Parts: sequence; structure tokens; C-alpha cells
Amino acid sequence: SKEKIEIIKFALKTVYKDKKSRKNKCSDRDCEIFRLTVLEGIPAEEVAETLQTTKPTVYLVRHRVGNQIRNLIKQWNLNSPS
Repeated sequence: SKEKIEIIKFALKTVYKDKKSRKNKCSDRDCEIFRLTVLEGIPAEEVAETLQTTKPTVYLVRHRVGNQIRNLIKQWNLNSPS
């Protein structure tokens, strides 16, 4: 849904801005890989070629950043009043 995509975009920005923290780290390249594959829907092979990396690296980064975002959203849900 559109709302879910907006939440993911906000979480990605939060993870990126908080890259100095040990918990949430997302380099420019990693955030770009996640954005291109998940939010833009560009195939991993194309992203790998564009960013001059390997397809397995794209999958690994997408997984790691996705976990960071998922954990951040869980934190927000736990801290929000019911």
C-alpha cells in the first residue's frame, strides 16, 4: 500500500541519517541498493551492474538494510501509545 511505502521510505531516511550509530548503519551505496531494488522495483542484476557490484552483494545488502528497517518500524510500534 502507499502508506506502507511511505513508512519504509521514512525508515530508510532515518537509518541513513543515523549511520553514525552502531545499531543503525546504512552507507550511501547500501541505501541506494535498497531504494532501487525495493522501492523502485529494479531487478538485482540491473542494480548490480549499475552500481558496479555483484548480484549476491545486492541481495545481501537488501536483506541487511531490510532487517534494520523492519526492526526500526517494530521499535516505533512498541513505543507508540495503543
